[in-house]
Amino acid sequence: MATMPQDTAPMDPEAMEEANAAPGYRICINVSPDGQMSVGAEPMEAEEAYEGEYTPVQGIKQAMEMAMTLYQAGGAMPDEGEADAEFAAGLVR
Repeated sequence: MATMPQDTAPMDPEAMEEANAAPGYRICINVSPDGQMSVGAEPMEAEEAYEGEYTPVQGIKQAMEMAMTLYQAGGAMPDEGEADAEFAAGLVR
């Protein structure tokens, strides 16, 4: 019985990038009933209320500045990303 040839073509590089890409994140500005604001980022796959840390801010200007910082840092607070990198480096050693 003859076998069917297997498709051994390499996967499209763009498709591989999408498959390996992080799921993304949301940048959130929370405003409480009393007007207090806090800013944070949460993973896109979070289906339920995210229990991550939000940083209190003193007004909309500071909230927008922090949102820009989160965006530029890929969804991580700058000190958070640095700590994660140091932790990962320690695991490799």
